Amino acid sequence: MLLEAKDIRVSFRKENQTRLFGRERQEVLHGLSIDLEEGECLGIIGESGSGKSTFGRVLCGLLAPDSGTVRLDGLDLYGRLPRADRARIQSSISIVFQDYTTSANPRFRVQGIIGESFRALRLKGAVISREAQRKETIELLERVGLDESFLTRYPHELSFRAASSSARPSPAPWRSNPRFSSATNPSPRSTSRFRRRCSNSSCSFATA
Repeated sequence: MLLEAKDIRVSFRKENQTRLFGRERQEVLHGLSIDLEEGECLGIIGESGSGKSTFGRVLCGLLAPDSGTVRLDGLDLYGRLPRADRARIQSSISIVFQDYTTSANPRFRVQGIIGESFRALRLKGAVISREAQRKETIELLERVGLDESFLTRYPHELSFRAASSSARPSPAPWRSNPRFSSATNPSPRSTSRFRRRCSNSSCSFATA
């Protein structure tokens, strides 16, 4: 089992308290549990405000639940782990944010945005030549239906669909091939691409 979430419960402090300095909380996740095998694609569907994004944040290690456990490759995502195991978990998760305009530096061109991933890989000891980086970057663009001319464009020069497509399959900041990817409100076209990507690798994919 790649990903296991058991009895996840999350609550937030209410904005409108009935008493001064009150501590009333509103539970938004009520004992959710999922199992995700390698290569599976899971879609989480619900009304606006139902907790989809909150659950996605829990699965990615961004929000500790009030109770319940999340295990990735058998490791407790919110437990006390040795540094090596913590690094292994972080290298296995890729996050696709809903709004590309807040996750991409508007001063960077497309090649610079994707290049940040290669820079992180070099810091971890990977040997990647400039020629290999350019070739891989072009291949990533072509994989989502974009050509080489997009390399020198800024995020605001791309349509929402093109920008989202170019950003989503790019290497994660810590690893080129994450085993678990999470996307918030992806388009049907992007979901299809993720599903094809997962079917050709051991990556699993959850949408919210």
